[in-house]
Amino acid sequence: ELYTKSEQRKFFINMLKKALGGEFSLTTNAPKCVEIAVSEQADKNRYVVNILNFQTDSPTVPVYNTNVSLKLDKPVKRILNVPAETEIPFKQNGNTVEFTAEKVDIFEMFLLEY
Repeated sequence: ELYTKSEQRKFFINMLKKALGGEFSLTTNAPKCVEIAVSEQADKNRYVVNILNFQTDSPTVPVYNTNVSLKLDKPVKRILNVPAETEIPFKQNGNTVEFTAEKVDIFEMFLLEY
């Protein structure tokens, strides 16, 4: 192989950015074992962000301080961590909202109300 997996990954990400015309709508500092899915529930005026920490090589170790940045069509009024419905601090700049999942054991869900 001419390139390492890390170099191939960077190349692929840069190609995706060019094909999409710029930055991604979701960026994060999460490790590779973390998956993030975003969906909109327009009838409830909110986005749902699911964060899954699934590690196959070892017992699941919590992931701390996962930053999530999303480009959204609607301004966010508040973010709740569910099911506890704890309000989460966030920053909003134009159509980008940023928040931090302080700890993800296996699964965390956030409601971004607009």
